[in-house]
Amino acid sequence: MLLATAMLAGCGGSDDEGDGGGNTEPGDDELCGLSASVSGGHTASRDFDTCAGFALYGDSLSVSFGAFGSDWNIGFDIGPVTPGQTATGVPTIVRVGLTGDNVGTSWETEEGSCTVDLTRFEAGEDDFFGPGYRVAGEGRCSGPARPLESEMTVEDVTVAPFEIFFFATTE
Repeated sequence: MLLATAMLAGCGGSDDEGDGGGNTEPGDDELCGLSASVSGGHTASRDFDTCAGFALYGDSLSVSFGAFGSDWNIGFDIGPVTPGQTATGVPTIVRVGLTGDNVGTSWETEEGSCTVDLTRFEAGEDDFFGPGYRVAGEGRCSGPARPLESEMTVEDVTVAPFEIFFFATTE
């Protein structure tokens, strides 16, 4: 379940269009970051430092990234996970959506086509959000994200390997 919230969390750093290869090593005072690129039905690269809906729900992590002025956003459902334990090959659903004039155009990967290697998953606390987990990892997709609406006449989207970190609040 990807949960969108009205609150966006800003983190330090640049949010300019980039090459999708930015530094995603999180500091303990940073909430989120993502270096991502997509191609096909929409082509873009961005180093995101704004996220929403970042939480641990039972055994699943959920986070979405967007940026003011960006024409796209991307979200992840990662799990099942064991809180506090790193893991490799964690199943992940990736959603890509367009904003602005193209809002409503969106894609989603099929179950099993994307995974994340969680390299950090440790308990922590944020001054504003309270207790949670600091999460970081690298992900990849072996298959494309397909249009969510069957009547959409856009191409599939390929999600390039990505680096991600975020602070996951708890239920």
